[in-house]
Amino acid sequence: MTHQDQKANGSVRPNAHDLHKALRWLMAGVCMSGIVFRPECTWTPESLMFAALLWSWSDEKTLIERFAIARKIIIRCYEEQAQPAGSYQAFIKMCVHLDCRWKTWSDQP
Repeated sequence: MTHQDQKANGSVRPNAHDLHKALRWLMAGVCMSGIVFRPECTWTPESLMFAALLWSWSDEKTLIERFAIARKIIIRCYEEQAQPAGSYQAFIKMCVHLDCRWKTWSDQP
């Protein structure tokens, strides 16, 4: 059985939400409002960035397995949003797109 912390009232706090809180803390002060994806895109700049961090930190054996785990956590953290696309290739393309947008946006005075 995996370890999960309990709140003072005794309810279980899912680990994914604690991880999401830590990721939000890590990204505090980073403004992504200037980064916009197409309307039909199911990723948001924030969820994609978090997924990329989780993907890069994962210890799964393959990149696709890393993506699957990161996406699963993102789905859990962003339950109120549409599930992000499940294609690894699309994820990588979006990461490149985000990186280009981030560099262009962050270099502006």
